[in-house]
Amino acid sequence: MKKEGNLFVSSLRPPDCAAIRLGEIFPKTVKVVATLHNIPAGRLNAEGPLPDYSVVVYGENRAKRVIMGLIAGMKALIPLDRGPLELAS
Repeated sequence: MKKEGNLFVSSLRPPDCAAIRLGEIFPKTVKVVATLHNIPAGRLNAEGPLPDYSVVVYGENRAKRVIMGLIAGMKALIPLDRGPLELAS
């Protein structure tokens, strides 16, 4: 990790994060948001309700707000704004 301005970012180069790589590949008009990484896949695939989870969300402000609104509408999921996509790794 290294400090860049007010953020601590990964010092891995290239960033070892699929969301960051997609953001580099897609046109700039496409906004990439990274989320749901901290919920075990087994829980997402299991029948029945999810236990309460705080879900971290990374990305550009407007796109991130849209996704956070969708997550907030899901029972038992609490979206947490963790900053720009560069922090997703």
